[in-house]
Amino acid sequence: MIFLGMRKGCYKAKADVPSVGWTTLFLSTIALAERWTDEASYTLRKAATAALQSNR
Repeated sequence: MIFLGMRKGCYKAKADVPSVGWTTLFLSTIALAERWTDEASYTLRKAATAALQSNR
């Protein structure tokens, strides 16, 4: 019985491998979205500053 439990654990470890890929994909997607948000915020701030300066 213990041996079967170890075999199940071994199979479970193989089954967990794809979940690591999904976790990596999920985290990289979040990082990409954060970068896009930062770039968009910077662009909007820059445009707003330019618009305010042109109104003076």
